[in-house]
Amino acid sequence: MYGVLDRLEEWGWIVGTWVELPAGEARPRRRYYRLTPTGRVEAAALLAQRRPATVDLPAIRRRFLPGGAS
Repeated sequence: MYGVLDRLEEWGWIVGTWVELPAGEARPRRRYYRLTPTGRVEAAALLAQRRPATVDLPAIRRRFLPGGAS
């Protein structure tokens, strides 16, 4: 799982941030991930390939990429 997350982060599809623990909390830190605008478009493109009827790829590109780039 972490290898996939690392690759997605390297490709610019996601951004990970560490959440610091409150003082006295005895558990490992957590890392949260979110899709970047590019990641949203790329994920939508993959979904469009597999389920074309469910994804409006041009609308996603217009919303998340500067200038609605292809």
